[in-house]
Amino acid sequence: RIYAELLKELGIIPEAEVVETSGASLANGGVTELKKHLAKLEKGGVLFLDEAYQLNPKINPSGAQVLDMLLPEMENRRGKLVVVM
Repeated sequence: RIYAELLKELGIIPEAEVVETSGASLANGGVTELKKHLAKLEKGGVLFLDEAYQLNPKINPSGAQVLDMLLPEMENRRGKLVVVM
């Protein structure tokens, strides 16, 4: 949360909203779960992804789908979204 405030103060992102989730939660919920989290960050903010290693496609096949969606979102929301893994 402090990091998000700092990024906002520095003008890197427009909002200091923070959404926390885990790799296991995203792997189980899939793309639908990721979309819910990203919707909360529509105006900008930080997505904190704890235990991101659980999205490894070799360990969890649904992790590949989540990452395939997350990476373009990161590119498309440059200047609005920061993802911390």
